[in-house]
Amino acid sequence: MFRNEKKRKPDSTPVLLSVIAKSSVASYPFTNLWLTTDTQKISHESDTPSSSTNTIEKSAASEHSTSTHRVDEKDKIPLARKLALAVGAAPLSLPIVTATVFITLFLLDVVLLKPKYSSLVLLLGRSFDAISDPLVGFLVNKTQRKGNTLKYWMGAAIPFLLVAYLMLWYVPFENGDDQIGFLCYYLGIYIFLQIAFTIYSVPYAALIMYQSNDERERDIATAFRMTAEIFFAILSIGVMGGIVSDTLDSDDACNESDTVDSDWLKTAEQKYLIAAGVIAALVLGSGIITFLGTNERSDIRIAPSKISTWKATKRVLSHKPYVYLMASYFCMYLSVAITQGNLQLYFKYHLDKVDHFTYGMITLMVCVGVGIPFWQVILVKVGKKTCAHIGVLILIPCYACLGATPSDIPIWVMYLLCGVSGFSIGSAYLIPWSMLPDVIDNYTVINHERNESIFFGFFVFFNKFAAGAGLGISLAMLEIAGYENEACDQPDSVQLALRLLCSPGPGVLVALYAFFVFLYPITDKTIQENKEILWERMQQESKRKREVHKYVNETFKSDNDADSPL
Repeated sequence: MFRNEKKRKPDSTPVLLSVIAKSSVASYPFTNLWLTTDTQKISHESDTPSSSTNTIEKSAASEHSTSTHRVDEKDKIPLARKLALAVGAAPLSLPIVTATVFITLFLLDVVLLKPKYSSLVLLLGRSFDAISDPLVGFLVNKTQRKGNTLKYWMGAAIPFLLVAYLMLWYVPFENGDDQIGFLCYYLGIYIFLQIAFTIYSVPYAALIMYQSNDERERDIATAFRMTAEIFFAILSIGVMGGIVSDTLDSDDACNESDTVDSDWLKTAEQKYLIAAGVIAALVLGSGIITFLGTNERSDIRIAPSKISTWKATKRVLSHKPYVYLMASYFCMYLSVAITQGNLQLYFKYHLDKVDHFTYGMITLMVCVGVGIPFWQVILVKVGKKTCAHIGVLILIPCYACLGATPSDIPIWVMYLLCGVSGFSIGSAYLIPWSMLPDVIDNYTVINHERNESIFFGFFVFFNKFAAGAGLGISLAMLEIAGYENEACDQPDSVQLALRLLCSPGPGVLVALYAFFVFLYPITDKTIQENKEILWERMQQESKRKREVHKYVNETFKSDNDADSPL
């Protein structure tokens, strides 16, 4: 009666298409952990299935059914705590977005670091960051105890994050003189920044998990967080772009020999440091609010895996749906990283309108945020794969326009392209993260293990590696094209390289993304079957716990009766 359920054989049902998760916030980036917890083995103080479990049972019976959802008082997350959790997104968005969007032009035109060395800084730094994720996750997991372990990790990371971020925008030597010295300095600082960011982001990603047992409460808290991430991303571009905007155009700094004036370089350095100081202050304030305003529930515990990490990793990486999903996500994120890393240079040297870059990026980010809820509605209507392909049909023409755009194009056209591109990119951010919970459920049905940490770890790894690879590839191409750091005007070959980097290259990657999404092999029928199987297992586990509890109580009672005097 109390033996573990025998393993089922892998389901050989052919699979093609996945269905939409019901919660609108369920598919936002990084929210999949909270979506799949309804079938995760979490030990509760009570053996009675939670109200969120009852909701799953009803949804399994009918996809469109609705029911009253009641939440225990203990599982309700107060509004103040949800806001504190959301504010914690600032140390994620503010430093990383600015370091991604503005670092290329800073290294090339202010530090005067050659493109080949700049590419090494960004590529190796991001690669090291991706490798550090599993290590930090392991350390956080090993040190976790009852209490506020996660937020102590976050609090400890903030000072290092601030120091590394400020040092990133500091020029230690004379501009352009010691190239190897600049390479070593910025590579070390960039790696330092990425490690500090990882130490903060890993426990922060898990913190919502330990706020409530109720899935909908976690989803609401996640919606707060994702809204805050978009807001802080826009704020970071506005703050730094607004402060350094008068230094972006080096035409005003050109001397008689058509090279950048040294006094202008010093002014640009000061502006970047001032902007970094403002960003650092915002990060510090938000970190303090999150540290003081959040707590971890000590009664929520996730059961550890029953197999070794190595064996679990092999299983995860051999899971066919996960392979296709990772491939599609990598191609799309690499496409976005290449475009994002070169858009500022494109505005400066091809369009000669760099003063509009900040507003163009804000337009793009706002449209990403506005587009995500829209694409969520489309997902419900047409399904994930169809929604992905619709987004691709919108995005590829935008890339084509960037390649064919003449330098004298009206600026409103560029704002329109930024807006439409951001709107379609919203679907690309939405689709892969909404598919991941379905992949994990499918894996769980086959292997009787969830192994979320491995799924998420490799997903984040390829995310970060794609970002580093995109920037590294871009700068390497600029080096080949003959980019001149101190020149006020770049040769035609550089302008051609920028057009190639912003158009056909990303366009091909988007097409590959659509191809891998087409091959993604999970169907509506499979997801429904997986949901029912997991629900049945939860019911059996709950029944087993009740029987064990009853048996223990009866044994304890009979022992007491036997020991009592006649």
